Amino acid sequence: MSKTTKFGFGSALLFSMISLGLVACDSAPKDSGSDTKTTAADDQGTKTGKTGAGKEAPKAIEMVEHDLSSAHEVWKGWVASGPKGAKVLADGVKGARIAAKGPNILDRKKGGDNGFDLAFEPGKNDLKTLKTNLEKGAANPEAKLKLTFVKEEAGMLEWTAEVADTKTYSFVMHMQVDGKDYTCKNNYMVGAGNEAEHQRHLEACKTLKKK
Repeated sequence: MSKTTKFGFGSALLFSMISLGLVACDSAPKDSGSDTKTTAADDQGTKTGKTGAGKEAPKAIEMVEHDLSSAHEVWKGWVASGPKGAKVLADGVKGARIAAKGPNILDRKKGGDNGFDLAFEPGKNDLKTLKTNLEKGAANPEAKLKLTFVKEEAGMLEWTAEVADTKTYSFVMHMQVDGKDYTCKNNYMVGAGNEAEHQRHLEACKTLKKK
């Protein structure tokens, strides 16, 4: 059963910024050792085509294998999937991140993609503490932001954040690869802009492997 929480003013402001992507500057990838070259269309993570009466419809995003070695030495020989044109970045102390620049905050559309941004790190993140931190601002019932926990399991925390008419999807999950524990998560400071983009991140988690 999902659980919904409203946030106090301070946290509402913070998470409103999160949901709207105003604190997303850290999500725009910088130059790194990715194997692929970047084009304007690939950076955004989407390409469009014409359908029907001249309407633009999103085309399928091409997912390719990315070498994570440039993020940290612990990822030497490791690969995972991300959009063509995405960049591999270091994340935190030993994390690896695959990020494709999303649309500018002013260009985002309701229900549109926010840009691919996925991170891996060795070990297990503390999901209980994460959930507690997300709920800390729940004191003020007049807050306008709504947080809904969609899935709470031993190895998965999945939630949506809603502010005004904007809804984002986020998760942090544990998994095992080659007998070792890893954490995979999207950039919940921005969140996925729709269910399809959310699922794209979840599926990419499963592609982590060592060659």
